[in-house]
Formats: sequence, C-alpha cells, structure tokens
Amino acid sequence: MAHSKKVENITESLRKRVLKLLPGEPLDPIRDLMKLYDVSQVTITKAMQQLKAEKFRQNPPLPFPAKTLP
Repeated sequence: MAHSKKVENITESLRKRVLKLLPGEPLDPIRDLMKLYDVSQVTITKAMQQLKAEKFRQNPPLPFPAKTLP
C-alpha cells in the first residue's frame, strides 16, 4: 500500500514539473529522477506511465498544430 502512495506522490510531483516545461523541453532523465526521489527505476516508470495515461485521456491531440513561443 505504501508503494502505491509513493507512486501517487511522485506522479503528482512529476505532473507539476511537466506543467513548468516549455514546449519541446524534456523531462529530467530517469536516473536523475531516481536520485531526486530516492526510488527505484520501477517506481519512476510507474509514475511516468500514470502521467502518460492521464495525458492521453485528458488531452487528446489538437486537430491543428499548437503555436509555440518565439
């Protein structure tokens, strides 16, 4: 049970990090995230999979290209 709570907490933290990224800017490498959160690759991967699933459900692709900042 504690493991899933840890994944939930990391997912929420990653969600906030992603929202701060500029278009096209990558998220930190998995190894850096493992060190930052002091967790295994499996835990980071589960959190990232959760984010990917949410993004797919909540934000379908736009029917036209999004404008980018200059």
